[in-house]
Amino acid sequence: KKTAMVTQLDLAEININLNQYGMTILLCETIIEKLDAMKMTYEKGKALYFIAIAKMELGDLGNAEEILEEAEDIFVNEKNDLWLGMIHFARNRVYQSKGDLSNASSAAIDAKRYFAKSKDVRRQHDAEIAHVETLLKVGKLKNAFAYITKLADESLTMDQKRLLHFVVGEYYFSVEEYENAVVEYKLAIDVVEKMLSSLHQDEIRFFFAVDKYKIYARLVESFLKLGKTESSFITNLNALSLLNQKIVPQEKLMKNVPVKLIESIEALRAQLLKSYKFPQKDTRQLTSENSVSQIEIKLWQYENKIRSLQKSTPNILRQKSKKSNFILKDSDVLINYFISSSVVGAFVNYSDSVEFVNLDISVDQLKSDIRKLQFLFEQTVSGYSKNRNNSESIKKILENLYDVIFKPLKPAKNIEKVYILADQLLNQIPFHALVNSEGSYVKDMYQLKLIIDVSDINEPDQKVRYQDSENSIFALSSGNIPMAEQEGKAIKKKFRNAQLYCNKNVKIDNFRNALASSNGFIHIATHASRSSENPLFSRILLADDIFFPFDLTHNPINSHLVTLSGCQTAAPGLNYGNTFSLAKTFYRAGSRYVLASLWHVHDTVTMKFMTEFYKNLKVSDNVHESYQKAVNTLSKEIENPAYWGAFVLIG
Repeated sequence: KKTAMVTQLDLAEININLNQYGMTILLCETIIEKLDAMKMTYEKGKALYFIAIAKMELGDLGNAEEILEEAEDIFVNEKNDLWLGMIHFARNRVYQSKGDLSNASSAAIDAKRYFAKSKDVRRQHDAEIAHVETLLKVGKLKNAFAYITKLADESLTMDQKRLLHFVVGEYYFSVEEYENAVVEYKLAIDVVEKMLSSLHQDEIRFFFAVDKYKIYARLVESFLKLGKTESSFITNLNALSLLNQKIVPQEKLMKNVPVKLIESIEALRAQLLKSYKFPQKDTRQLTSENSVSQIEIKLWQYENKIRSLQKSTPNILRQKSKKSNFILKDSDVLINYFISSSVVGAFVNYSDSVEFVNLDISVDQLKSDIRKLQFLFEQTVSGYSKNRNNSESIKKILENLYDVIFKPLKPAKNIEKVYILADQLLNQIPFHALVNSEGSYVKDMYQLKLIIDVSDINEPDQKVRYQDSENSIFALSSGNIPMAEQEGKAIKKKFRNAQLYCNKNVKIDNFRNALASSNGFIHIATHASRSSENPLFSRILLADDIFFPFDLTHNPINSHLVTLSGCQTAAPGLNYGNTFSLAKTFYRAGSRYVLASLWHVHDTVTMKFMTEFYKNLKVSDNVHESYQKAVNTLSKEIENPAYWGAFVLIG
């Protein structure tokens, strides 16, 4: 039983590292009574510490502070200097977040003292960097720079070097010394990119890069403050390119893997398959119990163990963007949205110029509008709200978003094609469904293309003859979504060369083989779900297994088009900068285009849309044109964008 408790604490720590803060709190609160009963005092202190860290990350600073005090009492009695150092280090972060810099400084000094007593040199340096940050904020520059000089002579880890440069850059930015800030942010970025070059091209590398995006964002802001718009623009493109670089799938060499590990993975996948449940009728969403999260984390751990046994491909960072790396026609414009803690704006790039436009909306207001919109969309699709007021509320928010984030950009009159490069919060906005005060949708004003990377602009869009290509269709119906099978069969009628897998044949082996062999399209109609807290565990339901984003590390995609015909397949998770989704995973794994959904989709409406899309694709072999026609057809039949606005094409 004690071993089981220790294992639970290990899972809690992994939850923290994966930004699963809600699950961390739930797990630790569940086992604390058991730890008390078993007199595992040290382990109880760790559980309290993990709860405090999770609450701090969620912004509940008052509760975090109280729980840290309770954990401190335990470690004082245990005479555990290392964990007392951890407590004070966490307390420094709480005080800094509250703006209590005097107590933050004291906490950093205490953390350093305890780490020194425990002979943990690495954490001692962490505490010293935290102290430097506090000293800079209170204006004790002489002391701060003395510490910085001392630390420069120490054997810091790469991440500590990155953090120290960032902390100094933040100081220069706060006092408006932007040239000096640029120097420090660039040094921090150099360290980040060296670290990235040593990581495998998988989701861990992606999450690491997302976590460091704030450094690039600050460099973007610094260049803007200096009036260097083009440098700012290129910096942001480089950051997004780094995040969204396509991966080189690794071959899964199971011969190197212990049989027991393979059996454990198979058992966990079977357990997960039984644990998922279907939602209300007519939506293609997949839900699960809270306990499933721990099984998913164990599965991911085991999959990572397999990766550690494989030969890895060297990770080559993509060459940095230059203005000459992509060419816009006179009738094109690229809109690259940018969001930081203090700025919401967009770079508007024409063939011969680039400008930055500040948008008159705060990050908090943007979050609020998106949440309201998503809530109304999902209420409508789920059938909870069918009255006219709901439709009018949706249109009002879409019109307001048009006025705030699109209209101020004022695309020139000769513009026909608009490329949208949006990340973070703006990933969740259906740009094609934004509407002006006259009732015209953006989709009817311009040829709109949602791209993940600027390389998409000039990447040769080779003419794929889908009728002559190898295509695969997967359709898994249930009592709640009976139209999925009909959808698959309707597409099969149009593409008779396609391989159709229905219901019990929607198996993991068939799916993996299709990912590698299909050079035309792969269509997947089944239940899907975005993980509410961590997009790593978003999922697609197959007949005999669950398919997760991390499964694509070992599954190369040869398809020109992947269609994810399920709920929320293009919706980002709540953490990791709102930038990771099932759709983006398939794009990064090799697909040129991904057709997916931003929110819950209705079973019958989805079948109509997909049937129309593939009817057009059969005639034209043009993915964008077929998508646009399908959206236009459905929007004429069903006025409310809650039904047709969910479908987005990226690439």
